[in-house]
Amino acid sequence: MNFFKFSAALAVASCFFINSIAGATAKEEHELFDTKPSASKQEAAFQNEKKPSKTKGSAPKREEASKTKDSTLKQEAAFQNEKQSSKTKGSAPKREEASKNEKQPSKAKGSASKREEASKNEKQSSKIERKPVKKEYWGGMELPADFKKISIFGSAVATKGQAVNLIKQTNSDVNLECSVEEIVDFYWAEAEREGVRPDIALAQALVETGYFRFGGTVKPKQNNFCGLGTTGKKVRGAKFDNPEQGVRAHIQHLLAYSAKKKPSTKIVDPRYELAHAIRSERGYVDTWYGLNGTWAMGSNYCEKIMVTYQRMLGMEMSKAEQEALLAKQRLEQEQRETQLKKDKKYRKQMEKEAKARKKAEKEAKKRKQKEAEHKMHARVDKVVREENDK
Repeated sequence: MNFFKFSAALAVASCFFINSIAGATAKEEHELFDTKPSASKQEAAFQNEKKPSKTKGSAPKREEASKTKDSTLKQEAAFQNEKQSSKTKGSAPKREEASKNEKQPSKAKGSASKREEASKNEKQSSKIERKPVKKEYWGGMELPADFKKISIFGSAVATKGQAVNLIKQTNSDVNLECSVEEIVDFYWAEAEREGVRPDIALAQALVETGYFRFGGTVKPKQNNFCGLGTTGKKVRGAKFDNPEQGVRAHIQHLLAYSAKKKPSTKIVDPRYELAHAIRSERGYVDTWYGLNGTWAMGSNYCEKIMVTYQRMLGMEMSKAEQEALLAKQRLEQEQRETQLKKDKKYRKQMEKEAKARKKAEKEAKKRKQKEAEHKMHARVDKVVREENDK
């Protein structure tokens, strides 16, 4: 009997030992390959548990073995759940980080493109700002800046003395019925009356007449200084009684091209009405550059006038003009100084008035305080007298 008990106990122990070894191996496989133990292995382990159960007295031990098996299975399930949850928890922030990283490069790319566009715009603006004004030349001489935009109307920049010096230095023997000074005076008087630039109008006359040499179709006795009516080499054009009338006709013809209003003097230009009607239909020309192809058929007509005008500006003024210019500059300087002095006096006066106002306000405040004190003392005296009378 004891032998049977001993053999049963030995069988139970061996079963328990085999079961523990099978559980350990299953756990190791599960940890290594992240898989649950297969059903065949679980069944084999259960069969091994069943075999010793046939022996007597092994029921409580089988219950203990099943309990230990259940506990190991629960532990494995809990471990598996923890592992899966850790994976899911870890993957979520990883996905968020990956999405952020994907967004950040796109933002970086967008910001980089914006920076590139900004740099391009800055470069273009710097190029536009730093772009020097292109100088234009004609006949080896520099033309005025923006000469294509210079208006026919305006005041003179060159002086009469500069115009006289230009004519005399270029042509000492002019074919005129008046002096050089007189023809310059005529141009200044007639042009300023109508609002036309007298210096450039005279430069146009110098181009038309070859500095009053008259080597072409027009003769000096015609007093025609702008080629009025010379439509061909054999057509001499208009003739005027004196140089003053010829200058007036020139200025009036410029008005016919450039303005809707009529001249302020009697019209002496024989082609004024025709030219004015044509320009009113086709459009008025208000710049000297607009005379190219309209007044003259040549494409460089304005350039010739502007070169002559530039030469005029390069001449010296007369002594009287230099003295007048110096006197004008001194007068302007004196006016600025007197204005500054007036400003200083005005500021000082304003400061004095402000001080006087503050002083008057303080005195008024003191008077009010004294009056209030006097009234208060009078009330106190009245109360005291009333008490004494009682």
